[in-house]
Formats: sequence, C-alpha cells, structure tokens
Amino acid sequence: MPTEIEKVLPPPSPDPSISQEGTFHSQYKVLKTIGKGSHAKVLLAHHQLTGTPVAVKVLRKNKQWFRPVMTEANIMRKINHPNIVSLLQVIENKTRIYFIMELVEGQELYQYIRESGHIEEDEARQIFEKILSAVSYCHGKGIVHRDLKVDNIMIDKNKKVKVIDFQLSTETQPGHMLNQHCGAYSFGSP
Repeated sequence: MPTEIEKVLPPPSPDPSISQEGTFHSQYKVLKTIGKGSHAKVLLAHHQLTGTPVAVKVLRKNKQWFRPVMTEANIMRKINHPNIVSLLQVIENKTRIYFIMELVEGQELYQYIRESGHIEEDEARQIFEKILSAVSYCHGKGIVHRDLKVDNIMIDKNKKVKVIDFQLSTETQPGHMLNQHCGAYSFGSP
C-alpha cells in the first residue's frame, strides 16, 4: 500500500531532466539538511509549485570531482527500479549541481539495525532479497555500485528498501574486471 508521500510523488522518470533555466531556489524550498557525506550534503526540500517533498543531493563543482558527478548523473538516468532511489531532475549552475531525487522517508539500514538491536531472519531475508534485486538489475545493465554498504541502503517504516548513493558507481562490460579500489576502507574485503 503506497504511503502518503508515494501518492504525491511523480512516477520515476526514465529520463530525468537537466535544467539550467532558473535556479534551484526558484523551483524548490529547502526545509533542512537530512544527510551529509564527504563530498555532498542532502537536503529535504519541497517543489514550489506542487509541494512535493524531495531529497536533494548538493555537490560543489570543482575540477577534481566534476567528472565523477556527471558519471553519477548519467548512470542514475539509466536506472528505473523499485528498490533504487529515483533521480527526478538535475539542476546545474556555475558552482553547484543539484540532484533532485525521490524522498525516502526512513533511515539507513545501519541505523535501523542498531535501533532494533537485531533483525529476525525472515525480515533480514526480505531486506536482502530487495537489495539483491536492485544489485542484479544494475549488474544486468552493466552498472556496478562499488559502495554498497548498510549506510547506502534506506528502509522506511513500511519496510520498503532503496539503494542510494551512486557516486562511486561505474559502468563495465561483461567479463571485464575493475582494477581501481574505491569505497569505504572499513567495508572492504580483507
């Protein structure tokens, strides 16, 4: 059964728009910061015309990170899966890039596990199946997430699971090995 937020959200777009007309602030009202990473912050915002709540990933443009940011946008445009956060729009100006994404109202899987103390096997299996479905979908499209961890999986109060944060993702051809190390060191294999 869809939540109230899901009822007002537009369906995921297979081709998110890139907007350079107007500014981010003329289209969205920022309510608060809901997340922060090493290279970006995530804001809760409402679309000015529709009132639709969205998550907005804000990245500063600089020469070092511009290419990976555009890779993330290009990869997210190719993804349309119920267990992967949807990219709705990209707004770019001289200093920042804004990824407007569907809002997943919930918490990181890490927080969910920590607050509940443990997860029963049946619930863990259901969560794992949803993650596996998302990863399998990506791999079928030649997309590798490369930073899959409990911090990059969101779960809402209805147990809906969404994989987020494709900043380190890349595309590859079947049979080709990736040779560049990336992701959080503490989550890497020994």
